[in-house]
Amino acid sequence: MLEAYQKQDRFLQNVNSALKLASVLVIIAFMIPVFDPWTPLLLFGITTAMIIGLGGISLRFLLLLLLPFMLFAFSFVWIQVVFPEERGETILFSIGSMPVALENVLTGVSLGMRTLVFASWSLLFVLTTEPTNLFSV
Repeated sequence: MLEAYQKQDRFLQNVNSALKLASVLVIIAFMIPVFDPWTPLLLFGITTAMIIGLGGISLRFLLLLLLPFMLFAFSFVWIQVVFPEERGETILFSIGSMPVALENVLTGVSLGMRTLVFASWSLLFVLTTEPTNLFSV
């Protein structure tokens, strides 16, 4: 099934495989020190648009592949809300007797969005690169 996407004659499929692999590593290195939720959200949106527009991957198929990563990303939000290292000051609401702070939610969203950025760039590479092309570079 992936071969159908990997062998399309689209822009991302024609980009050098080593260059795509290097770009994944650069994005990962760039995102490691980022702790605001907006930068990864923007990068995730751009990456998703690139995969769909320049790679010819359908939105439905991409969302299906991203679903497990979205659940994993949500787990970061949940863990930061339930088990924060420090409880934030700005209480949004309470779940039972547990206060939910804005700072903890933002930290969880930041970590979750970074997970989605890593997953989307990995999918960009996998969905648009024929394995044989990677080794023939």
